Amino acid sequence: MDVPAHLLPLRLSMLVQYLMQHLILPAKYQFIEGLGYSEVLMKMLGGNQCTGVQDCCAALTAQMIQDDPVTEGLLKNGCQSLVYAYADHLSYLFERDEKDMDTMGRVLEFSLEDCSLLNNDDDKYVDFWGGETTPCTLDIQYHYKNEIVEGSGTLHGERP
Repeated sequence: MDVPAHLLPLRLSMLVQYLMQHLILPAKYQFIEGLGYSEVLMKMLGGNQCTGVQDCCAALTAQMIQDDPVTEGLLKNGCQSLVYAYADHLSYLFERDEKDMDTMGRVLEFSLEDCSLLNNDDDKYVDFWGGETTPCTLDIQYHYKNEIVEGSGTLHGERP
């Protein structure tokens, strides 16, 4: 089977945002993956043990200031405002970038050639794409503005 060239618009900002929340920040700060930006900021400020914005900001304040209720109150309130404002700002940056990228023309074009699809158990699902000795041929082009980067390779796969 041959699959003619297909165009796939790329929305990289969503991928970057996912990687930040599920891989990079959890690995660097030992967080549970998938936390929202406000939870990540709280944990960065108050430590992994804190459970909410008030608790995390209180932990930060306790580390920094002792026996000064005015400064302590200002720091706590500033911390809480920072968490929510910065989390909203990060989300906005990714959303804005996503809208801008729609007009930038980032596209992945790919095609498959000499690709055998096998259904070994007659369940109407493809069980194998190509094979180890007869892989599918993959051609890829990445389009960005007026630039094109080309690549090729082979692949094979098996449905679990």
